[in-house]
Amino acid sequence: MTQWSFGGANNFQLFCLFNRFCEPHGLPLKIPPKQLGFLLGKLNVQLDDYRELTLQELISILESKPINLGLVQKLFDETVLDIVMQGDLKAKICPQG
Repeated sequence: MTQWSFGGANNFQLFCLFNRFCEPHGLPLKIPPKQLGFLLGKLNVQLDDYRELTLQELISILESKPINLGLVQKLFDETVLDIVMQGDLKAKICPQG
């Protein structure tokens, strides 16, 4: 377990994980409680209150908790990297306007 270090790959992985689980409607982007529970559960981080969080709020929480960076990498590989590696664009969602 190490303290979360913000820089380089860690920032990219955290942003991608947040982006993967956040609710795409509305600004600022927020991760819903159910998805937050899943994400933090995979990282072995527990909270007393699971509520919608912005990326900045999630960063603040992770800065205060010991994080196993291997679990971050594993979750990134399972939920983000596999999607990027597929490479075939099947659909594109665009706002109407």
